[in-house]
Amino acid sequence: DFWHGEVVNKRKSGGLYSEEMTITPVKNADGEVTHFVAIKQDISERKRAEKAMIDSEERLNLIIEGAELAAWDWNPATDKLIINDRWAEMLGYEPDELGVHTATALVTEAMHPDDQVSSGQIMEATLKGEVAAYKTQYRLRTKSGGWNWVLALGRVIARDEENNPTRVAGINMDITERKQMEADLIHERMQLQKILDSSPIAVTISTDSIVRYANDRFVKLSGLKTGDPVQFNYVKIEDREHVLKELSSVGSISDFQFQGYGKDKEVRDLLASYYVTEYDGKPSVFAWLVDISDLKKIEQELIDLETELFKAF
Repeated sequence: DFWHGEVVNKRKSGGLYSEEMTITPVKNADGEVTHFVAIKQDISERKRAEKAMIDSEERLNLIIEGAELAAWDWNPATDKLIINDRWAEMLGYEPDELGVHTATALVTEAMHPDDQVSSGQIMEATLKGEVAAYKTQYRLRTKSGGWNWVLALGRVIARDEENNPTRVAGINMDITERKQMEADLIHERMQLQKILDSSPIAVTISTDSIVRYANDRFVKLSGLKTGDPVQFNYVKIEDREHVLKELSSVGSISDFQFQGYGKDKEVRDLLASYYVTEYDGKPSVFAWLVDISDLKKIEQELIDLETELFKAF
């Protein structure tokens, strides 16, 4: 028989420390206990490490709860899945209502069919160590029958002697609102694109002298499309210098009339406005141009007619 346990002892200096102790009785030939032998080991460092780990886990749990994250812990060997209450709440269930206790049940019963293959492939790569972490987006069915988008993040945190994963843990974040905002933004961009493409005004954005955006009218007017170097030429070099000077000093120039030509070399009278802006995080130039060649021709014809009339009198 022996006793084994942990005790808090006092050092000679008066400080306290933790130690692990095993006490074994020593008996004589008659089976009587004559004395005890104790084996002690200072485990202060281990206890500090254990406390630090507990404190770290508590902080992590506070962060997870504060950020309303759904935590999960999965054993690939047994397929057992442990989830926190937020997991259920995120899908509209009470904590004891959600009957998902294995990863297989999650995929087959809760995950959107269109997301199952891609999610499984990413998890397989994570388990094999081909990627450092599991990161994907997928939809989960809610209690009401709808779908919530989640961002799932996780990593393998334990492996056995043969390097097989034994524990994978991570979090899920509800990104349904963000996905809806993205969808709304895409819709708005498509609507704006339709408006710009049907507009008689040529619109373009250029960055580092490369066309980054061009609507249909600009393409027809200049012959340039997205990705082309900017090659819209000014008939008068002083017009080009004036535009560059204004953009450099003021950052914009409005309703500027000049003559220019694109790839087809046809000279056109143009009315344009330029603005220095930012596109994809880079300084860029936004411009709109209107071909006023026909208007200029009419103006010239009126001037010629007026001149002829004056000659007649």
